[in-house]
Amino acid sequence: MTRRLNYDAILYEGYSIDTRKVQYSRTAKELWNNISSLIETYGMMEDSMLCTRGSGCWFAFPMENSMANGMKYTLITGEVCMPAKTLRSLKPVGDMRKSMDNSMVMFPMAHFGGEQQTMMDKDTTASMDAQSIAVFGDKEYLIDGSGPSGAMKICLKPQKDMSICIMKDVDTSLGMAGAKSFKSDGPCSTMDDPTLKVVYLETCYDQGMHEIKHNEDMCPKNLKHMCSDSVDQPIKNNMALIMEIFDARVRRQIQERSAISMPSETNFKVMMLTQIFDIFGGTCQMDKEYLGVLQSVLLQRLRAVWKQNRAMIGTEDEKWKQTMTYLESCYTASTSGLGSSMISSTPCAEQEPVPRNMQEESALKEMMDGDQYDVMIDQMWIIFEMVTPYCNTVNEYDGNEWAEMTNVLKKYFMTPLRTAWKTPGMWQQLYPTMFHGFDIDEHKQRLISCAHNMLSKNSARDPVGRVSWSDGMDMMEPPVMKARKIGK
Repeated sequence: MTRRLNYDAILYEGYSIDTRKVQYSRTAKELWNNISSLIETYGMMEDSMLCTRGSGCWFAFPMENSMANGMKYTLITGEVCMPAKTLRSLKPVGDMRKSMDNSMVMFPMAHFGGEQQTMMDKDTTASMDAQSIAVFGDKEYLIDGSGPSGAMKICLKPQKDMSICIMKDVDTSLGMAGAKSFKSDGPCSTMDDPTLKVVYLETCYDQGMHEIKHNEDMCPKNLKHMCSDSVDQPIKNNMALIMEIFDARVRRQIQERSAISMPSETNFKVMMLTQIFDIFGGTCQMDKEYLGVLQSVLLQRLRAVWKQNRAMIGTEDEKWKQTMTYLESCYTASTSGLGSSMISSTPCAEQEPVPRNMQEESALKEMMDGDQYDVMIDQMWIIFEMVTPYCNTVNEYDGNEWAEMTNVLKKYFMTPLRTAWKTPGMWQQLYPTMFHGFDIDEHKQRLISCAHNMLSKNSARDPVGRVSWSDGMDMMEPPVMKARKIGK
């Protein structure tokens, strides 16, 4: 027996309810994370119409996967119809099979992102790190959490006679942080507790469509200075870069090639960078998500450079093809058991690097100290400098392509980013938020350890720190180890 739904959403082909339709409750919910893809999957017209049915609430977002990326989004209550092309993703609020009267819906991300948890009237407690909430009815909720001064209690009192009340960013609005306990076992606004603070939930809506805006309060806490009116608009615009990384991390697609949108003409360079990261990630014992975020941030940096100077994109020339063949052979060898002399002693990134002499000790110290350089571009160089000799070894020193590979990487990646590396500017302020949850210094140390331990096993290279290229050209100084070709 099928239980009756309290509300639903229907996508109609065209602007009539008599046309072909796709119903939310009868399709995979993941399809509604991308309305354009949903329309294409079912072979419907682009000019389709979306209608909500019943008494429930929905959030309609301008980006895929329930993301707003700093833009306006829409709260829908009750029954409305709209052109499907005006939104990119849709999600219901609460349980479609239950009455939402006197209930709270909690989300792990600000602006109602992530997997929601519903606290029904019969429930007395719920605990999670809720970053945004939606409340139905006038039931009061006691929230236990922590603030700047320690533990705190707040009584959340919704406005009466409205369909839904919302709080877009719990931590910012209430001054709380981390896990919170929500209790609904009776009114709390009349409690005799001097430590209790009553907060009236006044952002409430009735039936219809309501535009929800981002504002300064929704700015990440450690980037408040970037959201003030005194900050230049170009800096504010870079908040979209942060949200692009967050979007990929939330969807757990940070390591997929589609995580960051890149111009199609740069695909061959993205392919090369991805192959290098695949080799490094399979060889060094590092957090794969951290490497994924690092690769995505580097693609953002490169995308910005290529947009300013399209001549730096280059073409798929013969040297690129030779290097890709070399990298593919290296990846195949490293994953199939070939080059066993190197793989048997795979460098452990957890180990501290052990310098063999004072020169190496100085180089390692210099690499960790370089605060004046862009810390992420620094790490790209470290990865390049580890992969190059590694591939030379697993390819059993067949030919001298590894020396040519250095020139190819210099042409496609190092030279375009030389100015960005020397003058990181605001990017150093964005990185802590993009890499939220990771200790950047710790992971950089692991990268250096892995590169050093690999180079120590290869007589063709010595760690020498940041030195100038010896080719007589006015090029960027490589921030890691310089190649010393011997033999051939």
